[in-house]
Amino acid sequence: MKKQLRPLVEFTFVIILALPLIMYAWIGFYSRYVADDFWSAGYLRTLGFWGAQYYWYTEWTGRYTNSFLVTLAELLGNVTTRWLPVTSLALWAAALYWFFDGIVMLARLPYGRMIRLGAVLLVLYTTLRTLVNWQQAILWQTGILTYTWPIIGFTLWSAWFMTRLNSPQAYRPKWSTFLLTVLVFWILGGFSETSLAFQTAVIGLALVFFVLLPKGYLHRNGALWLLAMGLAGSLAALLSDLLAPGNSMKLINNGGFQVPQLVEIIGRTLSSAEHYIKNSFDNSLRPVLCILGIPALFALGFHPRQEHRPTWRDLLMPAIFLVVFLLVILAVYWVCFVPAFTVLRVGPPLRSLVVMFAWLSLTMGIESYVFGLTLNRLAQWVSLYFHQGNGLRFIRAATVLAMAILLVLGPLQSAQKLWLVLPVYRQFATDWDIRDQMARQAAANGVRDVVLPQLDDLYGLGPEISGQFEIYYGLPGTITFEASEP
Repeated sequence: MKKQLRPLVEFTFVIILALPLIMYAWIGFYSRYVADDFWSAGYLRTLGFWGAQYYWYTEWTGRYTNSFLVTLAELLGNVTTRWLPVTSLALWAAALYWFFDGIVMLARLPYGRMIRLGAVLLVLYTTLRTLVNWQQAILWQTGILTYTWPIIGFTLWSAWFMTRLNSPQAYRPKWSTFLLTVLVFWILGGFSETSLAFQTAVIGLALVFFVLLPKGYLHRNGALWLLAMGLAGSLAALLSDLLAPGNSMKLINNGGFQVPQLVEIIGRTLSSAEHYIKNSFDNSLRPVLCILGIPALFALGFHPRQEHRPTWRDLLMPAIFLVVFLLVILAVYWVCFVPAFTVLRVGPPLRSLVVMFAWLSLTMGIESYVFGLTLNRLAQWVSLYFHQGNGLRFIRAATVLAMAILLVLGPLQSAQKLWLVLPVYRQFATDWDIRDQMARQAAANGVRDVVLPQLDDLYGLGPEISGQFEIYYGLPGTITFEASEP
C-alpha cells in the first residue's frame, strides 16, 4: 500500500469501528434509574451513606466495593446515570490502549497509534455486541458499576504491569507497591463473585507462567512478587465476601446452602459455557467473525516480513502458542461460571457476562493475530514470491478488501441498528422525567394514593415494584402503575 494512502485507510477503519461505540454512548445519555437504582438511592436517603453500607453488607450482599460505589454515585443524584456510560467507555478504551501499547512494546511491533486504537475499538465493539443484554451492563447504573467497572480496573492494572515488564532494568517492587497491589485486588474483588473468579484465575495462571520462566529472565522475580500480592488480595476479597452476613441472609431466604458435587459443578458449568459460546455464534455471528477475522487478516498482510526464509522453529513457536493460549482462554472462561453454580445452582445473570465476553474478545483477538502471523510465515516458507513485489501488493490489497467487508457487515451495520433504536431510548428518558416530576410533586404535597405511568422495560429487569418508589420518593401511600395507551 502506498505510504500516502495508508494513513487514510487506517483513519477510515478507526472511524467505522468507533461508530457503534459512539451510538452506545449516545444512547447512554438517555439512561435513567431503574430497578435496584431506586433501592440504593432510597436507602441512602433514609439511612445515610455509612448506614447504607452497613445495611447492604449485613442484610443483602458481601459486594462491599459495589455497595460503596453505587451509594457514592447516588450522592450525586440521578444525573450520574446519563454520564456513566460514556465515562466508562472512555476509561475502558484508555485502559485497553495503554495495555495494547505495552504489548506492542514488549513484542517490538512497529504499529502506530491508529493501529493500536483500531485494536481497542474492535475489542470493545465485539464485547458489547456479543452481550446477550448489553443494556444491563452499559445503561443500568447498578449493572455498569457492578460488572463493567471491575474489568476496567483489572485492565488498568494489567496495563501498568506491562509497563513494568517493558522496563530496561530489573523491576524491584517496594513494600508500598506490595501493599497497594493487595489493596487494589481486594477492591476489585469486592464488585461481584464472577469478576472475583475471573481475576483470581488470570492472576493464578500468570503466576504459574512466570514460575516456569527461566530464572535468568530480567523481570521474573518482580513479576512473581506482584502477582503473588495480587493473588493474596483476591483471596482476601473472597474471605471478606464469604464472611458477609448479608450473603448468609440471602442463602437462608433461598433455602440454605448445599455443597454440590464436584462432578455436578464441572458438568453444569461446562454445559453453560458451551451454551453461551454457541449463543454468540447464533445471535452475534458478524461481530464474532470480525474479532476472529480482522486481526488474522491484518497479521497476514501487514506483519513485518522476515529477511530470511522461516525455519521450523519460526513456524512451530506460534503454533504451540495457539494451542496453549486457547486452553488458557477456555479455562478462565469456564472458571467464571463456577461461583454462580456453586452457590445458586444456576448460571450467572446475563449482565455479569460482560467480564467473560471482554476476556473472550481480547484473547481471541490476540489468538487471531497469532494465527495470521503463522499463515504469514507459512506462506513465506512455501514461496518467497508472496512476500515480494506484486505478490506482496496482491496480499495486502486482498486483506484490506476483506477487512473492509467485515467492517461494513459488522460495526457499520451495528451502528445503523443502534441509530434506529435511539428514538426509543430518547422517548423513555422523556417519559421517565415526566413521571419523576409527578412523583416528587405528589411526595411534596403529601398525596397518599398515587397513580404513575408504567414505562417500557427496555433493560430486561422485569416489572417495576412499588416499594422501590416508596422508599426513593418518600411516598406514604399506595402506588399504582398504569400502562400508557399504545
